[in-house]
Amino acid sequence: MRVKARKVGNSVVVTIPKKFKVAVGQLFIARLLKNSGGKILFTPIPSKWKLLRHADKHPKSTEPPTKVDGL
Repeated sequence: MRVKARKVGNSVVVTIPKKFKVAVGQLFIARLLKNSGGKILFTPIPSKWKLLRHADKHPKSTEPPTKVDGL
């Protein structure tokens, strides 16, 4: 599969096919793999919203929220 990279300002934008189903605005951690000939590993950063339980998205007045670091 081929992807397209282009320079925009001081950044490089990587265009990937829709079949990957990546949400607009999804954040990733990118790592250059050692001894790989320039291969890059992109790991999505999970949304803090997805880490919350259903009860935290729609809490009852008597239930304390789940502690999620960074919120």
